Amino acid sequence: MLMPVRSGSSFLELWLGTLGMLGLYGVYGGALAYARSRHAGAWVLFAVLCLHYLSVVWLALGFESTDRLPYLAATLANFSIVHSVAMVEMFVALHVLAFQYARSHAPYRPRMTWPVATILLGGLVAGVALYAWGVSLA
Repeated sequence: MLMPVRSGSSFLELWLGTLGMLGLYGVYGGALAYARSRHAGAWVLFAVLCLHYLSVVWLALGFESTDRLPYLAATLANFSIVHSVAMVEMFVALHVLAFQYARSHAPYRPRMTWPVATILLGGLVAGVALYAWGVSLA
């Protein structure tokens, strides 16, 4: 079972979904790299994030109801707390790195600053909270 709503998904569907997402992120990365060279990286990153997350919310909720929202927490609770929190933290770190890349000039060097550390700490707290919510639903 891959997701609570889609039990019985096949191995091929998983691979095709993964390849599709990697291709989509490749398109996002290409647009971000081009915009960065034109000094508009932050605006394009903002546009990509809005487009991406609006489509994710539309696919997840389908404009029906918010009854499906707890599935994310329930799915995270199926894994260990270390794995679940690490997934959320890596998700937050990916967004921080994308923002730093969009705002940087060549060569790109990731920086650990106080605002970045605060955002990563917030991601850690969010991961633990999502896991605890998922455990409470089970």
